[in-house]
Amino acid sequence: MGQRLSIATGAIVVAITVGWLILGRNQPPKSHPSVTFKPEAGTSSAAVTLSEPPAPSPAPATDSAGSPLATRLLDPGLTAADDVENLRQLAGQYFTALQQIPGPPIGDNIDLTKALTGSNPLKLAPLPPGHRAIDATGRIVDRWGTPYHVHARSARVLTIRSAGPDRRLFTDDDLVAGE
Repeated sequence: MGQRLSIATGAIVVAITVGWLILGRNQPPKSHPSVTFKPEAGTSSAAVTLSEPPAPSPAPATDSAGSPLATRLLDPGLTAADDVENLRQLAGQYFTALQQIPGPPIGDNIDLTKALTGSNPLKLAPLPPGHRAIDATGRIVDRWGTPYHVHARSARVLTIRSAGPDRRLFTDDDLVAGE
């Protein structure tokens, strides 16, 4: 009984996540509360919560879909450390949405970019394909235009590293999430 309840709960979470991503952040149902991701502080996963829809706010065309965390990447009002953590949480949302569904393995930045932009079994795109943080080679880049270093610690746990202002990996100014 407990296992069936757990499976049913997981299926509901996936259905809500898929619905939220399909409808888009700025297009909530008119008579129902919107579904939003609310990351838990200090964790790599995100909980799905129901809340009243906020007033729609205009967003750049290339960043208007996907997770609200995607709109925060490279936001001038935030820091590079915020960007690394937001990217880690985006990956966490992706892994949470897939739950028991096997997705493509994430081995590097290009794999992560493909998975987050819709090349996954559910066709979810928490990071819009035309996002300002994706460079011409299909990699997610930091504020200095340097591709993030993505290291898979397990099938669903990643370490994400920004090379920092010196644009060289594994130096003292690197910013890391997921260690």
